[in-house]
Amino acid sequence: MNQKIVAEFVKYARRQEEELGRFPKTLVFAMNDLEHVSHADRLVNILREQFGRGSDFVAKITGKSDRPLQLFRRFRNRLEPGIAVT
Repeated sequence: MNQKIVAEFVKYARRQEEELGRFPKTLVFAMNDLEHVSHADRLVNILREQFGRGSDFVAKITGKSDRPLQLFRRFRNRLEPGIAVT
């Protein structure tokens, strides 16, 4: 299910990028970030695979992240990451 949803999002985001001339910053909300069954980790991996733009393009920013506020500032102010999974 996650892969189908991400595949549709990829189509939409690429159209938006063509129209706007830049990638639309996107927050993706995961159900959890639990050890061994992290929905956030699965989404990050699927998004990285689908977009194929390297590991910096999709970032996981959760309460378990090292310096989450700094990561959100980077997300907000720089071109990459384009997608934050939270």
